[in-house]
Amino acid sequence: MPIELDAKFPSLPQLEKDYARMPSRLNSAIVNALGRAGEEVKRFALEEPIKKGRKPAWRGNMVKSILTIVDERRLTARVGPNKSVAPYASAIEYGTKKANPPWPQIKAWAESKKLGGVAWLIYRKLRSEGITPNPFLQRAFKGSKSAVSKRFEVALASELRRSS
Repeated sequence: MPIELDAKFPSLPQLEKDYARMPSRLNSAIVNALGRAGEEVKRFALEEPIKKGRKPAWRGNMVKSILTIVDERRLTARVGPNKSVAPYASAIEYGTKKANPPWPQIKAWAESKKLGGVAWLIYRKLRSEGITPNPFLQRAFKGSKSAVSKRFEVALASELRRSS
């Protein structure tokens, strides 16, 4: 299941109506602001746990996998993992039920991380309990909403001043 979060802004319906009539420079400013807003969500997801004295729930390939995709037609920014880089992302975000996990991959992963005998414990937990959901992107989206809105507002106001 892909992870997709759409940012909606209070004035977006009117903005969508007028979008076709805006100068191309303003169109570019909106698209750039959406891209920066997506990056703000990603930044919040990484920094929020550190501010609270915890390690981030995601590091390594998970950090590298988070992308922001801007849809210029719909004026949306989607933030989520690239499944080819981090195929386990949805399992972390949404959790899983009990499963029969692939022992060779778990063992190889634990050895690559120099975790020794931990592989068996991980295998046993996945088999008996599954993975507890850790909705880090959902928390990041909610937590960064005001910063994203402010960033978007500032970018648009700046471009409007330059255009007039």
